[in-house]
Amino acid sequence: MANGMRRIERSERRRLAPLFEATEAPRTVVACVVQGHGGVLSVDDVAEPRVAHIKLGPFAILAGDAEAPAARAAIAALPPWAIVLGPSAEWGRLILAEHPRASLGRRTSFTLRDRDADALQAMVSRVPAGCRVERIDLRLARRIGDEVDGALIFPPVFEDPEDFVARSVGYCAVERHSIVAGATAAVPYDGGFGIQVNTNETRRGNGLATAVSAALILHALREGVEPHWDTASVVSAGLARKLGYAPTGTYDTVALRG
Repeated sequence: MANGMRRIERSERRRLAPLFEATEAPRTVVACVVQGHGGVLSVDDVAEPRVAHIKLGPFAILAGDAEAPAARAAIAALPPWAIVLGPSAEWGRLILAEHPRASLGRRTSFTLRDRDADALQAMVSRVPAGCRVERIDLRLARRIGDEVDGALIFPPVFEDPEDFVARSVGYCAVERHSIVAGATAAVPYDGGFGIQVNTNETRRGNGLATAVSAALILHALREGVEPHWDTASVVSAGLARKLGYAPTGTYDTVALRG
């Protein structure tokens, strides 16, 4: 227990899904945590919960009754660097009252509309000479965090590279002997996943993010699962559109500042 909030074991979370039905936060994050794939879910009362929150890395979601006695405890339990996704007006006002230095923002969710496998395969093929796209096996999973970005093997979901390879999938661009870009199913949920994509700063602008993302999307189409895209970045939004995504809506965020 922390600040009056009680953590719920992964196997016991699904019954709490109704608490999150009204949130504007992306369903990928909610489903990943509620279905027990990763993250932390806490409630004020195990038997009769009125307030709940999700933590998944830097992201947090507050749900339930913002006027309940435990609402302030739920906010107090948030990490000082948390980004709260899709808070209701009531939760937003309460967060800002407790964290007046917090900054407001917006994110956009996308869905894959153009499912042209030939076009995606062409994107995979357009990599610079000396570069190739590979599925991430255990050998590559052990390296990609150091060579590209640790968020690709998302620590709030996966215990280690072995866990990632056992439960998820990703593709990377290898240039000679170095990994220079990657796209992974970083936020898995039943029937789909949220995509994380990163490219080394010195190799950006060469189509590598496009190639590895297209390879991952092709995998999703073959397996019949949904590859979800969600971002606050204009550059990432442009990449999503290039890959065949269309925006489905935006939602508010509140970034805490300690």
